[in-house]
Amino acid sequence: MRTHSQKLRAAAVHIGIISGTITYVCIGAILFLYVERPIEIRSRQYHLKTYEKIKSKFLHAVVADNLTENDLYIISANYIEELFDFYKDSQRNTMDREIEGAEW
Repeated sequence: MRTHSQKLRAAAVHIGIISGTITYVCIGAILFLYVERPIEIRSRQYHLKTYEKIKSKFLHAVVADNLTENDLYIISANYIEELFDFYKDSQRNTMDREIEGAEW
């Protein structure tokens, strides 16, 4: 049978592991916030601006006069293709820009 001190020691070990894990997660979250957040904000602003440019270009093309159904189909297909390319390459472009702009 376990004595009271053995039970207390086992509980203390578990409490130490749990509190250490919580501390580790909190410190990691704070570091991530201070290190990655500015990069994430710049990336978000860049992607929002680029998306707005693509959308604006599409809307200006659609409101043009004398569009046939075929012209509208081509404009829509080009818009969708441009959006797919934008989303496909967005992470790679972001990483390339961050590497080029990094000060070592």
